[in-house]
Amino acid sequence: MPIIDVHSRSSALSLTLIDDPMYNAHRMRLLPDSTDWSIYSPNVPIFRSDDGTKLSESWQLSFITCAAPYAPEIGQPASGELLQVRIHRVLAIARASGSCKITPKTGC
Repeated sequence: MPIIDVHSRSSALSLTLIDDPMYNAHRMRLLPDSTDWSIYSPNVPIFRSDDGTKLSESWQLSFITCAAPYAPEIGQPASGELLQVRIHRVLAIARASGSCKITPKTGC
């Protein structure tokens, strides 16, 4: 299961992503390569554990959402090069925001 799905069910993350123009911009692209456009969602309330159990107290975590290129259609080495650009972008945002934990999305 993609980690973004777990976070969306366990937090208010999805509320920070709804109607963000990044998604429409990526849908309009001719190739499924997306861009390094990222969404920084600071101080998102977390109210459930990963297994869905409600937490006795919520806490906050900041997220950075960035689309990965769709490797099966983009191919190599192009998808790897695009992903490297995304990684640098996410790390730059994390550094600028003071965030310290990077959790990659899985299940792409």
